[in-house]
Amino acid sequence: MAWNSYQIFLAIVMVLAGSINIITLKWTDMTFSVGREGFRKKFNHPFIQGLSMFFGELIWLFVYKFCILYYKSKNIPEDLYPTAIRGGTFNPIIFCLPALLDMIGTTIMFIGLNMTTASSFQMLRAGLIIFTGLLSAGCLGQRLKIHEFIGIILIIAGLATVGAGDVVDFENTSLDTKTIVTGDLLILISQVIIAAQYVYEQRFVQNVSPFQAIGWEGFFGFVTLLIILVPAYYIHVGKYLSGIFNNPDGRLEDAIDAFYQIRNCWEIMVGFLGATLSIAFFNMSGISVTKELSALSRTVLDSLRTLIVWIFSLCIGWHPFSPLHLIGFVILVFGMFVYEDVIFRKLLIKAGFVRDYEEADVFYSENGQSRDSMTDASRYGSVTDFSTSSVSPNDNNTSLKSVVR
Repeated sequence: MAWNSYQIFLAIVMVLAGSINIITLKWTDMTFSVGREGFRKKFNHPFIQGLSMFFGELIWLFVYKFCILYYKSKNIPEDLYPTAIRGGTFNPIIFCLPALLDMIGTTIMFIGLNMTTASSFQMLRAGLIIFTGLLSAGCLGQRLKIHEFIGIILIIAGLATVGAGDVVDFENTSLDTKTIVTGDLLILISQVIIAAQYVYEQRFVQNVSPFQAIGWEGFFGFVTLLIILVPAYYIHVGKYLSGIFNNPDGRLEDAIDAFYQIRNCWEIMVGFLGATLSIAFFNMSGISVTKELSALSRTVLDSLRTLIVWIFSLCIGWHPFSPLHLIGFVILVFGMFVYEDVIFRKLLIKAGFVRDYEEADVFYSENGQSRDSMTDASRYGSVTDFSTSSVSPNDNNTSLKSVVR
């Protein structure tokens, strides 16, 4: 199905904001700053970073309230409100679960990333597309079309090729096998949790304002993580996790040390602000994509972030060039086009096997029918005979023998 201008805008915002978020987080994690013990070290505070991201989502709730007050002061009818703030009534508690899934999935993924290789992470994150597709079919009753299935296979192949490039060219690690296997399992578990979050959101956001949906998720996530910071300060991790939660006293999270490092380094402060704002736009546009399109489309778009981050990393010297990476990203982009039915339908139309949407719409409008009322069989390539209609079969301007979605 062709996207409208609003959906294209959401997709662009989602991919760009998501890419900026990854870049700013990586920049922050690579930056050294003086902590509360008095010496320079890398910034390593995942819980504090998660707290800032939920705060970025929470901002949209205040934006929503401000917009509602503004439109009401202008006596503008609710049916004329912008799509982002228009929606029905709902119980905000329904967004508590996706907030918890987001928090748990992201935390587990971070722990797994620090226990395995970058290449393994790159390949295993493709599991998000698989799990989202399976959960969408099982929970929402959605069936994958042939072009979507082929597109997903190509996207997974592209991501796997990118990961293989790390292994072949320059991946060096001192981690033992047990640690790597544990990290890989944690990443797979995190992808299942995040996929469940996306599918849950698709189930409940159809009649909810995106501003409210992401705002309430931010509220529940922010409050929950703020409470968790208290016991996390008093939990000391053992040697096995000391390299992951690296702070002065080996705590699960040391918020005091994090604020010392932020205060003592403007680069971390800027990166922190950039991550907060970018995640706000990324998740707002992401949940809007889920509402407008589907959870699976959201995961497919999300995979394109890898391409932009790779190009940026090459430009500033964070990452050396690898031919396998280039091949992988070409496959990734091609798979995206196939998934969105840009490739197959264009080729079939050019070959003359099927007609374009516009011509189909003309036929159905002239005969008092809707193109959406067709059966699935007639949409996907079977011949539909209109000889029984009121239109003469000899009329070449209105006769339509086959339509493909």
